[in-house]
Amino acid sequence: MFLGLSKNIGNGFRIGVSTRLFKPKRNPSVKEANFNEFVLFLNKSQNEINAILAFFMHLNGYDFNKLMKDKTDINLLFDGDDNYNKFISKFKDAKESMDKVIFSGDMGIVAKRKITNEIFELKSIVNSFYPDSESRYNSFCSKFKEKNSSSFNWFFMIIAVSIIYFLFFNK
Repeated sequence: MFLGLSKNIGNGFRIGVSTRLFKPKRNPSVKEANFNEFVLFLNKSQNEINAILAFFMHLNGYDFNKLMKDKTDINLLFDGDDNYNKFISKFKDAKESMDKVIFSGDMGIVAKRKITNEIFELKSIVNSFYPDSESRYNSFCSKFKEKNSSSFNWFFMIIAVSIIYFLFFNK
């Protein structure tokens, strides 16, 4: 809907000023849709990696949320544990891989595949340490994600969205 003023200046000419009161609804562009879908994928991936870390802590007899609340240094807690060293090395590789994908601005299938592979490699490391854990993983992680999904990843997501937005939409 437009609201405007106009003045007839004669001989069929009119000068006017108007404004649109309501923006018409439009579908997002393909680029915007891909961006939104990729941000959801990153959020899901971040939740999954954090859930795997919490599950690893749970398998070792620790409550991840309590450790985070108490600001316990996990590296000191597991000092000298070879399983932990292997796990945390792969965990850091997965996080670094995600950071590289975000920095590069790659939102394609190759980037998703790389992140997905990192997540499944991390899961397989946990399963190799605790062979009977795979059956308990889904129930633990669904509770963990439900409990922590709202606030756990905001900082990461704000950084990721900002980088991707400025790379693609600020031209």
